[in-house]
Amino acid sequence: MQNKIAQFISIIFHPIIIPVLIFIIIFSLPIYPFEFYSFEAKRIFFFIVLTNTFLLPLLIIFLFLKSKLISSVGMPNNTERIVPVLLMALMTYVTFYISNAWDLPMIWKISMLLYSVMLVIVVFINFYFKISLHAIGWSSLVALSVFYSYYLQVNLFCIIISSILITGVVGYARAYLKSHKNIEILAGLSYGFLFTVGFLMVFI
Repeated sequence: MQNKIAQFISIIFHPIIIPVLIFIIIFSLPIYPFEFYSFEAKRIFFFIVLTNTFLLPLLIIFLFLKSKLISSVGMPNNTERIVPVLLMALMTYVTFYISNAWDLPMIWKISMLLYSVMLVIVVFINFYFKISLHAIGWSSLVALSVFYSYYLQVNLFCIIISSILITGVVGYARAYLKSHKNIEILAGLSYGFLFTVGFLMVFI
């Protein structure tokens, strides 16, 4: 039973959803310039973000499963992760490129560029060390939420606390399933948080 719960948590909180959550957080803020965009404009771009960063990568993972190029959604082997993660990075960069063409807010564009670069680096790390993608994604969201709150001067306390709790629960689930060693989860947490902080300090 506990094993099924841990698997459910790992699937529901797969890091593939992070870019969509970033969009929801940013474009739900009742401040300029985010409130400047009409509901219709937000809906159109939400569909683009959802398609590029969630639906297409999900389809790719499904096709890889069907073709037996990966053994599970969790991609337990280092080599299984290379192509899916690179494609996720590419689709996130495409989202950044479209955002740039549409002249969307800088903080959103930087967030997408950050996520894309972070995934590319993960591919190289993965050749030597099976770092936790779940830990990277959620710890990055924690860092982003804290930064948004400070930089934009908005109260995101509930989002920050929620993302911290989810990060902890997901990390425990991955350890419980023995999908990662503790050091791989801790490395993912550290990398996701520190890379995000460092990237934002340089580019914003």
